[in-house]
This record gives sequence, structure tokens and C-alpha cells, in this order.
Amino acid sequence: MKGLHQRLNLYIDGNETYIFVPVEPIGARSLVVYRNSGGIVLKPPNAPLPPTAERSGKTVYGIIGMVSLVASEYIILLTGREVKGQLMGHNIYRATEFDIIPLNPDVSITNPPNVVEAHLLALVRSHLYGGNFLFSYGWDITRRLQAQWATHKQDEGKAMWEVADDRFFWNKYLQGRFIDVTLSKPDQNISPYILPLTFGTFDIRPTRINGQNLKLGLISRRCRYRAGTRYFRRGIDHDGNVANFNETEQILLVESPKADSSSEESGVQLSFVQIRGSVPVFWAEVNTLRYKPDVVVMGLQDSLDATKKHFDQQTAQYGEQSLVNLVNHKGHEQPVKEAYERHVTEVRLVFDVLLHLVEG
Repeated sequence: MKGLHQRLNLYIDGNETYIFVPVEPIGARSLVVYRNSGGIVLKPPNAPLPPTAERSGKTVYGIIGMVSLVASEYIILLTGREVKGQLMGHNIYRATEFDIIPLNPDVSITNPPNVVEAHLLALVRSHLYGGNFLFSYGWDITRRLQAQWATHKQDEGKAMWEVADDRFFWNKYLQGRFIDVTLSKPDQNISPYILPLTFGTFDIRPTRINGQNLKLGLISRRCRYRAGTRYFRRGIDHDGNVANFNETEQILLVESPKADSSSEESGVQLSFVQIRGSVPVFWAEVNTLRYKPDVVVMGLQDSLDATKKHFDQQTAQYGEQSLVNLVNHKGHEQPVKEAYERHVTEVRLVFDVLLHLVEG
């Protein structure tokens, strides 16, 4: 898999361009974004900087993408990071600091032109600083170990964004402009600048059991489809995506017994994956200003089709699964529990055991 640029210097050429120059390797093709037109161009290797270009004071650790608001289009930059651990010899980082720079020369980021723009920028900042965004320059954090192993031969020579799991490529929409240029212009391959982020958590700890060196890791990935806040985002959509879907992967790495081999990839790699999401039927919670919103199960005509799509997708992704129903079998959640069991029966799922956990 092709690597990514890990550090960039940003140069600003007045109101004309933003120029991103990789720190390493020296002489790599710089990326130019034209402020008036929004054009994106890769310069030839060792291209000289304009004499009027001035360097920004901050190091850029990645370009998160571009977003268009009311008054301007903006580039979102990653300007701070911290190492959360190392997996397969690659650092896993958490994004900590961000910069937002406008393309429109007449727009000031510190003094937006109107209250609407100020509000939208505040929402963008709130999401950036309120989330937990993970990334790596050399390891695909969006995919579990099994998925990477299954396609490792096909992935050789491909860019990270090309092989990333679309569900957990959180900033894919923001990277759309860069991806479009790469796909439409063979001589403008911006892939080394396209950094996938995952919304989730990561931790890995070394330990030793019975004289054997081990590493225990935990990764949680939040799906970008049908994401939202509690009460406001529930159930399924017509494409089979359920609200707030998460994949949690437990990783066990056993060091190779060979004295000359300390690589994690040469030892034993074990991975156990659990997935969770909202009940895969059309339902919602209607806010009535009471402590618990009213639960509404919608009997839409294509409800069964959506549920079947959901389970077909999960089977295609993960193979055989065990279904665990966490919904209460009585009280406030009973209608959702009954709708779920009815749909599972009617879509004719083949399963060994359907577990239903009941509160004591």
C-alpha cells in the first residue's frame, strides 16, 4: 500500500494560491489550491515557489478535506496529533488540532462576513474538536485485520483511500474534491495527500503471560452512514443502514518465539470483531418534552426489504454471526422488540441461536 505525506509546509501566495510542500521526500510534487477558482493542481517535482509566497507558521500533518459553506469554500487542515500506540510497526495517531482556511480572499476566518457563516464555522469546529479522529500514515485504521488479510494481494500498490472501508472513512465526503481530481486526471495523482480519518477509539498495551510477550489492542470504529445523536437518529434507512453502527475489534498479537524476529507481522495475529447498531426496522422516538420520548414503529411498505438489505450486507461483510437483542422485552421498548423479532422471522434469516438479553 502506498504511503502518505506525513508533514507539509504551507505557503500562502497572497490572494492567489495555497501551496502545500511535503517535508519528505525532498523534491516531491507540491500541491497547489487556487483560491479564486478552487482549482487543484500537482506541480512538477522540485518546482520552485513563487517569490511572493510566504510560509505559514504551523506544520501541517495532513489535509482533512474541503467543505463549502455559504460565503466560501474552506480547506480543513490537521495541525496537531498525538501518538496513541503502534500497530504492525506503524504509529496510530489521534488528531488534536485543526486549522480552517478560506479560499475566498474576501472572507476572514476570525471575522466571518455574517452570522450564518459564523454559526456554520462554529459547527465545523465543534465537530472537529468534539470527535475522536484516528489515523495512520502507513496502516489502514479503517479495516479490521481479517478484511486486510483477505485482500492484501489485491491491495498492493494501491493508495490508502482506495482500499479504506467506505463505512469508516469518516472524512471521505470532505476528500471528494481531491479524489475526483485523482480519478479524472491520470497525471494528477493526489493520493499521497488524501488522509483517511476514522471516528473511534484505539488503545494497545504490551503484557507478558507465562513468559510470552503479547500485545492487547482495542479499536472501535463508528460508521459514517446514518450517524447522529441519541433520540434523533434511530432505526434503519431504505439502503439497509442502521443508526449509529459501530464495529469493535479486539486484537491479540503474540510475539514470534524466534529470537531474531520482533516484528508483529511475523508472530500470531488474532482478531475478534463485534458490531452493534440500532434495531434494523423503521422506528423513531418522538420528543414530547417528557422524560422518555414516545416510541413509534412505522409500518412502511418496504420495511422488510430494508431489513433484508441490512442483514445481507452484514453477512457479506462478516460471514456467520450471532444476533443479540438488547432491547427490553416489556415496557417502553416492547414495540421495538416485537417489530425486530417479527422482521427477523419474516425475512427468513438462517441462524442457530437468537439471543435475547433481558434486564433482571
